[in-house]
Amino acid sequence: MKLMLFRNVLSIIIPNAWKGVIKNWIVRLDPRRKLYVINHHREIICCTMREDDLMHMVEYFMRNDFIEVSAPELADILLMNTCAFDKEREEECLQLVREYKDHSGKLVITGCLGEISKKKMDKVFRGH
Repeated sequence: MKLMLFRNVLSIIIPNAWKGVIKNWIVRLDPRRKLYVINHHREIICCTMREDDLMHMVEYFMRNDFIEVSAPELADILLMNTCAFDKEREEECLQLVREYKDHSGKLVITGCLGEISKKKMDKVFRGH
């Protein structure tokens, strides 16, 4: 409750240029663990069943004292739901895995990419 009140006060008295910096600072001070859902910030087209799975996972994290953050550098866990239905989606998801694999937070990859493209995923994580 105090944190919410503090954010509301900040939105009134802080210039726009500083709001993003201060918001990130407040988020870092929040004792809850942070979750960044890659699919909410990057367009990854997945099947409806996988989208439902993702929403259930996000709900699980929220019920277990996580908050969703808007920047990956603030996150303890990065959640990515993948698709490998066709080559275009497969390559798009593999590129995102490459982008986020060395992040300081734990990368949780769900969806069919790991099932369909085991060898390619292995190459990504072995640095090939």
